[in-house]
Amino acid sequence: MPKKIFIIIGSILLVGLIFYCATTYGMSEVINYVMPDIDMSQIADGRYEGSCDISRWALDVRVTVKGHKIVAVEITDKKMSNITEKFIDELNGYLIDRKFPDFDAVTAASITGKTYLIAVADALHSERN
Repeated sequence: MPKKIFIIIGSILLVGLIFYCATTYGMSEVINYVMPDIDMSQIADGRYEGSCDISRWALDVRVTVKGHKIVAVEITDKKMSNITEKFIDELNGYLIDRKFPDFDAVTAASITGKTYLIAVADALHSERN
């Protein structure tokens, strides 16, 4: 009987460990990502493509700039991201129609939110390089 209990407990722990590893893979890369400095006065009007390709939070965006301000951000491919429209609207409040978008709006509170901001920053940073 005790051997059977150890096998059951061991199996449960193994499944838990596999689940934990699968759901947290890439998380530290997002948390430790350093956002590039974006000077909107240097960004010309236009549409820019960007992405965040970190693990299960990967997504692609298209950023529209007019008058040195972000006027629209749309997700072109969610890939595996589970970001919701409501959360996108909340994040866009930190970005759209601002002379100085707040790319540090989401610190470590939300991995999903930070990957969205990484993709937007990638679009704007890629335009300059």
